[in-house]
Amino acid sequence: MSSKCVIKFDNNPEGIYESGELLTGAVELTTVKVKVIRGIHVTINGYAKVRWKQQAAQMRRRQKTQDIVTYCSNQQYLSSRTYVVGEPEGDTFDLPAGTYLYRFQIQLPSDLPSSFEGQYGNIRYEVVVRIDRPFKFDNIFTHPFTVITPLNLNSDPTYKKPEEQSVEKAFWCGLCGSNPLIAKVILPQKGYAPGQDIHFVLSIDNAASISCTDVIVTLEKNACYTSHYPATEKRYDNIKLFEKNLGPVPKTQQREFHDFITLPVIPPTLVNVCKVIQVTYRLNFDIRVSGCHRNVEVAVPIVVGTIPILSEDDRVIQSQPSAPKLDEDEISSRFNWPFVSPPSYEEAVRTGNRFVDEEADRHSIHKSYMPKYPVYYNCKTPSP
Repeated sequence: MSSKCVIKFDNNPEGIYESGELLTGAVELTTVKVKVIRGIHVTINGYAKVRWKQQAAQMRRRQKTQDIVTYCSNQQYLSSRTYVVGEPEGDTFDLPAGTYLYRFQIQLPSDLPSSFEGQYGNIRYEVVVRIDRPFKFDNIFTHPFTVITPLNLNSDPTYKKPEEQSVEKAFWCGLCGSNPLIAKVILPQKGYAPGQDIHFVLSIDNAASISCTDVIVTLEKNACYTSHYPATEKRYDNIKLFEKNLGPVPKTQQREFHDFITLPVIPPTLVNVCKVIQVTYRLNFDIRVSGCHRNVEVAVPIVVGTIPILSEDDRVIQSQPSAPKLDEDEISSRFNWPFVSPPSYEEAVRTGNRFVDEEADRHSIHKSYMPKYPVYYNCKTPSP
């Protein structure tokens, strides 16, 4: 390709925006020879795509067969096209060799879902520059950017309330049952932001005659993908993000675990914002028992936000090496944050296979792209 295109965002080299912000930037296009073109346009796209393949039963000539069916959904959130040179269906003309600078801007809607990359779908935003060349393949250049829809954990009182789950189970051998094993988990609050510690207390009263060989706590991401073609179907993807061994509980004994896990860099909870992708999180406590009995499980749902629950001590701006230096007015006006240490921005942890959009133009595939999310390493959380 005899053209070079650099897409930059104004005062935002990482390309990270909140929904509702004004996005502005520039395209620097360099050509080394004369091009015959019809026009050049800049498109700002935002969309969600879902796609997977699986076997499905089909009836053909009164016979049941197993075919590979592709389930998919597309949802468009943003599509703004501006011709910076020429016009649609216009006459062709020569574009001399040289360097050209074109500006673009758009007011992002306030109801956009946050960027997301999963195994069976994604939510992506990108700037696309296309040189319309008659009777030839168009030159296409794309550059992704990240959109974060604020999920302020201070806005809903339920996120601040303690979360408690308990399970009681008796073990049977024939007609004889044992005393129950009772497990109870307490979290001091339901909402957390990446970088924060999730403290918990796990109490196990093992009155049974069966030993608990180990207790494993895992952080799990649960993604639900919904197709609309050729039928409405759902595909679930449950991924373990973190695992920690707590230890055994002998039979007829009691034990209380006081521990924590640090929330890694992950996308915020995504519920009722996107119609085709939902993302939730939970802590799973797997209590493993001896013999041929089923393990005991306790699941505690949590909410991952973009702004953490704040105590009075947190409402003070502090310096943070990896965060941009912003004053209080700039923070509150641009990001709608309370007065808290600005977060750093880091790529989400990579888990599982990446979604490959088979319909995308080859120039639109960004294999190395991963959204960056706010991380709060200096924002403490309470213990139960």
